[in-house]
Amino acid sequence: MLRGGRSRVVTVRVRATVRVALKLATVTLGAGQRVTYDRWHSFKLITTRRYHPGTHAIEVQVNGAASGRAEFELLS
Repeated sequence: MLRGGRSRVVTVRVRATVRVALKLATVTLGAGQRVTYDRWHSFKLITTRRYHPGTHAIEVQVNGAASGRAEFELLS
C-alpha cells in the first residue's frame, strides 16, 4: 500500500518454459501394493486463465524422481 491509501499493481509475465509441481496425494505403499488415480482438467476459456498453444507435458514424480511422462498438443 502506498501513501494516501493508493495501491500499486505489479504484473510479471513469464516467457519461458515453466515447471509447476502439483501435489496429488501422499501415500505409503507396501511391497507389491498399487494405487490408481484418475484426474481431469477443464480447458474451458475463462478470463482468469490463459492457455498457450503448443506442446505441453504431464510428468509423474514418485519420491522426487520422474517415473512417467505424457505429452499433448494444445491447439489455439
